[in-house]
Amino acid sequence: STTNANTTGMILQAISAIGENPLDETWRKYDADPLQALLALQKEDGMIGGEYGNAYSTAEALLGLSGQPLYALGYVKRASNAFDYIIENQGLDGGWGSIGQTIDVILALQAAGWDPDSIINNEKSPSDFIAENLDSYLENGPDALGKLILGLVASGENPKNFAGNNIVETLLETYDPNINAFGDADNTWHQALAILGLSAVGEEIPEGAVNTLISLQAENGGWEYATGTGIWPDNTALAIQALLAADIQPNNPAIQNGLSFIAQMQSEDGSWGDSSTTAFVLMALNALGESSSEWKTEKNLNPLPDLLSYQKSNGAFVYSWDYPDDNLMATTASLLALFKGNYLLSPPESTPYAGLIVDPNEQGDIIKRCIALDEDSVSGMTLLDSSGLTVDSEGGFINAIEGFKNPKNGTLYWSYWYWDGREWQFYETGAAQSNVFPGSIQAWYLTSWEEFPSKPPAYETNISEICGTDVLKNYQAQTYLNYGDLFKSQEGNFIQQDTPQPPQITEPSPTESLVIETLETTGEQTQNETRFEDEEAEQFNPLPLVIIAAFGILLAVFIYFKYIRKPA
Repeated sequence: STTNANTTGMILQAISAIGENPLDETWRKYDADPLQALLALQKEDGMIGGEYGNAYSTAEALLGLSGQPLYALGYVKRASNAFDYIIENQGLDGGWGSIGQTIDVILALQAAGWDPDSIINNEKSPSDFIAENLDSYLENGPDALGKLILGLVASGENPKNFAGNNIVETLLETYDPNINAFGDADNTWHQALAILGLSAVGEEIPEGAVNTLISLQAENGGWEYATGTGIWPDNTALAIQALLAADIQPNNPAIQNGLSFIAQMQSEDGSWGDSSTTAFVLMALNALGESSSEWKTEKNLNPLPDLLSYQKSNGAFVYSWDYPDDNLMATTASLLALFKGNYLLSPPESTPYAGLIVDPNEQGDIIKRCIALDEDSVSGMTLLDSSGLTVDSEGGFINAIEGFKNPKNGTLYWSYWYWDGREWQFYETGAAQSNVFPGSIQAWYLTSWEEFPSKPPAYETNISEICGTDVLKNYQAQTYLNYGDLFKSQEGNFIQQDTPQPPQITEPSPTESLVIETLETTGEQTQNETRFEDEEAEQFNPLPLVIIAAFGILLAVFIYFKYIRKPA
């Protein structure tokens, strides 16, 4: 039989929706799998389909190749709308009303891959806001101090020396060895957030606090906020994350009993009653490496789509539809859950890296460089000079990079670009006048001046891929999210990602930048390969053309009798 791109693309979407991998043996037949079959239909011009292949067959094939169910492909837009709402509401002081809410925003931004302190209003960053309002906040309990440490770590700040304060030391002072607890011994959040804060900075966690947290677990497996306040999934999810941070293994009875309680409390719609509680549960699942698709209800409803049902048209989330006001905490918690985030943090890469792409077009392979910056920002020319590549310039114009240049009587020139998170943008200024920030990506592309507008480089990337380590993006340079930001951390995805390499000078071939491992083709096709070539719509169906033709004839007759034919 022959392969239909439309049908195969749709079936791959369905396979993704049920959480299976089309590369598994279950889906292999005739020594091949659906992914191979679909890729074998791609033509030299990029179209995917057989004899009747077209834009529709290509689009549906791409949906199948995405590795995600159809309903998940709108998540990037939904997340972008939520971040737009958050950033539009940043105060002139750099914060969001309070230190607690500002920390919530910081954690969401960091989970999405942005440097939180690159979100600036009135020349003020979130860390500036925290520093200016710190004194009164330090008077709060260990839960607030632990959360503060998480926010500072996510921002790349040093909690042991921030605004003249050692926040870690202040937190440790709230621990009472006589009762083996931080703050109140019956308060789950005091113990959990203190443990998570200490874990984020690699500080030793008092064993007594861990034992106290475990002792607060109820018989049904859940945790209360404090004694007498009620057992809820959000408290339980936070406690599970803290136990993981304290090196308690996932198979430990305390964690397993907590998960059993969470499962018992799940609603038929897949949620846990409201957006914030659902988000907290998803954070715990993220920390455990579990997919939300594994938590479908008997009605086959998934927690993640239900979480997004709390989002309003302006991008904000509500706590629940009984309280329809914009809720910043619900919005940030939902984003943290959506981006596979949780409260188990480690300090981000502290070296200020910027990425450089050199694309010599058909003359050679794409060159990638990860370059450490000595200043807060440098010019594009300085970045290029720091790359270690040979550069020939004259009068401010680049003639050659690594020997790649315009041939005699040619029309090529080195165009200069930057990545905005979604696509390449052409620089209107020269490289000597541009500002390159840490976490940004620049590109030089050898192209023809006869093409207008100039085509951008065909290479899509992110700074962490170039540097081989997690590097936060600069929001001023990369204001947009893309598909890879949201799905890059999902394990089990059949899309084959590059293996990150340590930060070093490398010269990968263009094929290394591909998301999907393409099949090698030869002049002679094997018996299996010929099975996958050909057609789109099994047979061309002429019915739509017949209907259109009939309608046209009827319309012509109507016009003739109503407007043209005169009465006798």
